[in-house]
Amino acid sequence: MFIPYEIHNAKYNMEFDEKLLEKCENEGIDIALRFYGWDKPSVTLGRNQKILGINEQFCAQNNIPIVRRVTGGRALLHDNEITYSIVCNKKILKNGNNVIEDYKEISSTILKSLAHFGINASYGEKTKSNIGAGYCMNLSTICDIMYDGKKFIGSAQYRKNTHILQHGSIPFSFNRELLSEIFMGKVDFSHIIGLNDIKNNFNIYDFMEQLKSDFEAELNQGLKL
Repeated sequence: MFIPYEIHNAKYNMEFDEKLLEKCENEGIDIALRFYGWDKPSVTLGRNQKILGINEQFCAQNNIPIVRRVTGGRALLHDNEITYSIVCNKKILKNGNNVIEDYKEISSTILKSLAHFGINASYGEKTKSNIGAGYCMNLSTICDIMYDGKKFIGSAQYRKNTHILQHGSIPFSFNRELLSEIFMGKVDFSHIIGLNDIKNNFNIYDFMEQLKSDFEAELNQGLKL
């Protein structure tokens, strides 16, 4: 199943991903790929994350929604970005019951698509941090995608019975002022990078088509509307 790029609000986006996972599991759909954007700057919290280190008053005053996602990880501001979401049956992955290997298999396809456009990214390195608070992009793991030593694409996963949901943020740029307000000045901008910093005039629609094609090839599955 393939769902082309759409823009929705934060609550809809997170609920849709969760329902997509349920649909695939209930109907025996082996793979679904979705791309989406956000109608306004929005904050998502990891599944088990405590709402610490976030300026809730600022978010309320500036109409910035805070919603919880079904996947893990730390808080993330979704703003000038494209988000991908993939649901797949564990059986179509090489190591469907190994969390790290599943992350890497899915992320390797994203790396391949980026390389097609001359962006030679790589996996991240694990860093220690308090998972209960803070900004997601300032924590890198071996499952994240890095560029030039900086975190580029962060992803999160949720596993339910036979299927896996993985979604991630592909940023164009970062609103430093907004991030500093939301996370109360605790954002290390030297550690993060966006598409606009890497490549000028990047055509995100061409990239989405390439990613769709690469997932079809790598997972040997057709993706229809």
